[in-house]
Amino acid sequence: SATPFESLSAKQQGRFQQEHESEELAYQEAVKKRKQVEEDLKEQLGQVLLCSSGGAILRLPLSQVEVCKKRVAGRCLMKVDAADSVISAALISSVDAEKDDLTTPHSEECEGEAPADDGDEDMAEPEA
Repeated sequence: SATPFESLSAKQQGRFQQEHESEELAYQEAVKKRKQVEEDLKEQLGQVLLCSSGGAILRLPLSQVEVCKKRVAGRCLMKVDAADSVISAALISSVDAEKDDLTTPHSEECEGEAPADDGDEDMAEPEA
């Protein structure tokens, strides 16, 4: 038994195949363009940092967080166990990173050096 497409004449099949190829090229171009826009947004928008009470940390680009316009459940960003919960969320702005890059002095002398020893390595817990 032939499929409906196979029952068409070669000329009609060719027309559909050409249309499919042009749509496939347009789709690939659209995907490529969207990926470029997403990369540009990642650099401009920054990131979100989520922390759980159990110590799990998740860092993801803000461009991956969807905006819900209606009161719906939304999308899960971080799964936690029943005994665990998300305790904080922070926005890490790309603008802040740019400011840090401009104001932080970079010195070749400091590279590879260990932090200074302040002598408090053996601090004991206070006794109750």
